[in-house]
Amino acid sequence: MARPPFTSTDTYSQGLVDTLAALQHGVPTVDTSAGGLGGCPYANSATGNLATEDILWQLEGLGIRTGLNLTKLVEMSS
Repeated sequence: MARPPFTSTDTYSQGLVDTLAALQHGVPTVDTSAGGLGGCPYANSATGNLATEDILWQLEGLGIRTGLNLTKLVEMSS
């Protein structure tokens, strides 16, 4: 059975840490949001979804290839 994707908001600025931990535990796919758009209207501290460009920057810095182009992604998110 396929594993569902991991989704993390950047609540308390923990999105990058949570997502990296999920990947280290075998989650093959993560859901992110271009520009960090989104969030939860019911939780004041849920400031937004994890920005795709942030996790991509982190993964590339760790030498993990994603197949995405960070420069083009940032341009698209602006």
